[in-house]
Amino acid sequence: MIGVNSRAMIPADFVKITSQDNLALAYELGRGALQQFPDADGVYVGGGAWLTLPVITKLEAEFGKPVLTNQVSTAWHVLHVLHCWQPKPQYGRLMAST
Repeated sequence: MIGVNSRAMIPADFVKITSQDNLALAYELGRGALQQFPDADGVYVGGGAWLTLPVITKLEAEFGKPVLTNQVSTAWHVLHVLHCWQPKPQYGRLMAST
């Protein structure tokens, strides 16, 4: 199942929001997507400038499904390419994987 839960925001407004509001928005959108699409295998929270790491663990604990973000996916991939990967379970399912 594929679905979208989004909120339009122009870059000039996005860069003005506080870190706490940034986290709240990422959580709200991720949670909304998982509620609207309960049959989804997981959720991707997009946005390269978002603070999302705390949101990943919170949503995974709440819904029991994997949560992916730009930053964490990129870090996981780069560390694998460099052959220096070590699982980090405190940062969500992807980072806990081998």
